[in-house]
Amino acid sequence: MIPVGSTFLIPTPPLFQTKHLYILIAAEKSTNRGLIVNFTTSRYGSDKSCVVIPGEHSFLNHESVINYADSQIVDISSLETALSKGIITSHDPVSPVLLKKSRIMV
Repeated sequence: MIPVGSTFLIPTPPLFQTKHLYILIAAEKSTNRGLIVNFTTSRYGSDKSCVVIPGEHSFLNHESVINYADSQIVDISSLETALSKGIITSHDPVSPVLLKKSRIMV
């Protein structure tokens, strides 16, 4: 099973050319399902529940927020398959501090 705190670059609509960084912030072994959320650029009107600054994760180079409105419940085995096929790519896991910070809404 993919550990909580793992991150992935996932192509996003509409053209699937832009990749957003997602975090697996929760997982349930009994159902093999997890909750993923993504980072997005902090803009006027963004949900500021979880602001992340450069340096809190190696991928981020400007102020970002976690986009809870776009959270998704996923099948962990589907993530594993997408990783093995190169559809999504893994990135550095979040630190325990950032994981705890990101889970404030869970």
